[in-house]
Amino acid sequence: AADEVQLLGSYNRPAVMHRLRLRDLRFANVEEEEAFKNTIEEYIAVPAAFGSLFGFIIMSVVVMSNYIQERSRPEAAYAWAMEDPRTLSFLAGFSSMVIQLVFFLLVCIRIFLGYVLFGSLEYITTASCIYIQIALWFLSKPHAAILSGHKPEDVWIGSTAHSEAYTILAGVAVMMSVCVFVQIRVRVLWLVPFTGAAMYILMVLLAGSTFPSPFIRVAPLIIFISVMQFIGVRRHETHVRERWLAQRRVREQDTELQNATMMAHALSALTGTQCDIILML
Repeated sequence: AADEVQLLGSYNRPAVMHRLRLRDLRFANVEEEEAFKNTIEEYIAVPAAFGSLFGFIIMSVVVMSNYIQERSRPEAAYAWAMEDPRTLSFLAGFSSMVIQLVFFLLVCIRIFLGYVLFGSLEYITTASCIYIQIALWFLSKPHAAILSGHKPEDVWIGSTAHSEAYTILAGVAVMMSVCVFVQIRVRVLWLVPFTGAAMYILMVLLAGSTFPSPFIRVAPLIIFISVMQFIGVRRHETHVRERWLAQRRVREQDTELQNATMMAHALSALTGTQCDIILML
């Protein structure tokens, strides 16, 4: 009975792996999947560089404007104290700037010098986008204050109600940029929209919302946007894989045809040489 269980387990394992590959669109052939990944990374390098540079510029403007405003306050000027709740927001903002700048430099090194640092480009892209989506909610003024145990109106100048709306829009922008503009493989891409929706729900549950009444309408909408973006990217990748595989088959057939033609010419030349030798004899 133990042998039968072991045989059944070894028999079902490839079937399970095959189903997983079908869900995330991976090819059954490992060499083909690796070749497709390398092709995809060649195309996503330039969009990823532009996206990271654009994000760095926007993040720099937002963070530096808030930092200068808080530093120039006549009362309670910010001075990088750990007990100050504004420190959490500025740490999230400046660390996001550093992440995007480092990512931009890594992509530029890959594009112009051909060096691949820190592994796969799509994994680095996914990790940086996930970090940005998490940091956006700690950059949010009301959430940074509440998570630090303070009231937002006691920490920041003016109203902070708009900060949550900007954070939601920024998170959606990150998701759309990756899904539409960069287009990495869905086997890792799903983490980006999932993180965007999960962070909104988690932060509202932990720190509340500046608009608590529309939460029941906003949460399903964000989930819907995340799911639709993933479905659209998955459908697009299906067509890309089919086209890529067809082109690969055509190139392989062309190579085989060229080899066969060269072999035919070689045999023809060899046969002609032998005929000339026979005639001379």
